[in-house]
Amino acid sequence: MAACLRRESDYKTKQIAILLKAMPNEPLSKESETDSAALEAAECQQAVAEAVTNAVDMLWEVFEEDQSANLYALVIAQVERPLLARTMEHCNHNQTRAASYLGINRATLRKKLREYNLN
Repeated sequence: MAACLRRESDYKTKQIAILLKAMPNEPLSKESETDSAALEAAECQQAVAEAVTNAVDMLWEVFEEDQSANLYALVIAQVERPLLARTMEHCNHNQTRAASYLGINRATLRKKLREYNLN
C-alpha cells in the first residue's frame, strides 16, 4: 500500500514539474510577441500559474494550523478533475485521443475518470 501511495505521489510530482517547466520563466522576446498563438499560450500559462498561486495562498490561510490536511492531494484534485473533464469534452469522449493529449496511458486515464466519477 505504501509503495502504491509513493508511486502516485511521484506521478503527481512529475505532473506538476511538467506544468511548471512549460511555463515561461522569462519575459517573452520580441520575436515571440509577434506570434499571436505563442503569446496567447504564454498568457494562458501565466493565468493558470497565478490562479494556482492564489488558490494555494488561500488554502494556506485555511489549513495553516491543520498539519494533517493533505494540501497536495487537495490542489491536485482541484486541477486534475476539470482538466480531465474538459479534455474528454474536447476529444468527444475518445479516451485514446484524450490520453494522447494528456501524455498519459489510456489505462491511467480510465482509472482517473473513475476516481473523479467522470466516466
